[in-house]
Amino acid sequence: MSMAGTMSIIKYILCCDCMLMEPRPKKLLDQLREVIRLKHYGYRTEETYVQWVKRFDYNS
Repeated sequence: MSMAGTMSIIKYILCCDCMLMEPRPKKLLDQLREVIRLKHYGYRTEETYVQWVKRFDYNS
């Protein structure tokens, strides 16, 4: 097999592997921040909600 043929097979395998991999789910606090920003809440409100979730999560 020629070098070009080998390279095309490797590219195909790598491409297929990338398509099979699922993206990592976002962390809870990142999801919370995204929702808060979509609702156009203030920065201080975002920080307050994040701190509240951190305290609630660590004390559970």
